[in-house]
Amino acid sequence: NNISREDLIGLLVRQKEFTPFNCYNYNYKINQVREPNIKPLEYCAAENIEECVQILMERKFYLESLDVSFGLSHLFNLDMAINIENIRSLVGKKNLSPYEVNEYMETQIQKLQPIDQQLMSYVLSRVKDISNPDATLLHFIKWILRKHINALSYLDFKLFMEELFMDCASPTVVAIIMNEALKTKFELTLREKRNFFRRLLENDSVAAHDPELFMGIVRNFPKDGAMLFKSAFSKLSPKSYGLLKQSGMFVMHRNGRIWISWRDLFYDYLDETDLEMESKQYELLFNSFEDIDKSRIEEVDWVDVFQNQWKSDDHKRITLFKK
Repeated sequence: NNISREDLIGLLVRQKEFTPFNCYNYNYKINQVREPNIKPLEYCAAENIEECVQILMERKFYLESLDVSFGLSHLFNLDMAINIENIRSLVGKKNLSPYEVNEYMETQIQKLQPIDQQLMSYVLSRVKDISNPDATLLHFIKWILRKHINALSYLDFKLFMEELFMDCASPTVVAIIMNEALKTKFELTLREKRNFFRRLLENDSVAAHDPELFMGIVRNFPKDGAMLFKSAFSKLSPKSYGLLKQSGMFVMHRNGRIWISWRDLFYDYLDETDLEMESKQYELLFNSFEDIDKSRIEEVDWVDVFQNQWKSDDHKRITLFKK
């Protein structure tokens, strides 16, 4: 608060790396507070430091709310207010048409009108109600997030993820919107990763619907191979497992770490009565056999397996046992 106007302007000009991401990173990660103690754009607007406002907006800083834009120009405020109202109206429609979305997007080609963080939070809150990956509303929300990625604050990102993982019915919808949200480069906690991976690998939906999307997301987590493979087993996702394996990203994570998951799934497979479930279990067990630590294979009571679990008419089971 004691810095002079000239010094502040000079600081912002010199500090090219001062971006919304670094600002949020400082507020939430370093200070470990829920409420940010640095709001540079709001501060400069309130102090009527126009040069700083211009610099920060060029760096894609967003206001938390239109309510705190009193220090900005009337034209800018009016522009933002109209745009926010237009987006709210479109996102709030029950049957949003592609024509309406395309019409709005065309108005943004020449000049992208501003929004605030509050609107971004509202827009993302609508995702949980979408079940169709091809829905026009999802396409529009994805576009808004891509064009205004810095309007997603760190705290809103955290709250949005928690709601999305819990309430959204479609794993593919979760993947589509998270693929955009991850471009913020905000870090996920261990718990958030675990919850996200469970949704990403759920029912093999994403891997089957869009393998490229699946792999694009996975590339954001090069150090989390063990957790991804474990999730593939827990969610019984042979297609996802296959894509993870084909990627070649996680060779060092695989061997020796998936044995317990494989062994537990093997025993579940022996007792399974549901044919569809049994088929998924077989596919995952068969395709992952080459990746397990063979030195631990003796932990299975094979005498009991061959004596009590052999089914002469079950060719899949016989094939697996032979392998």
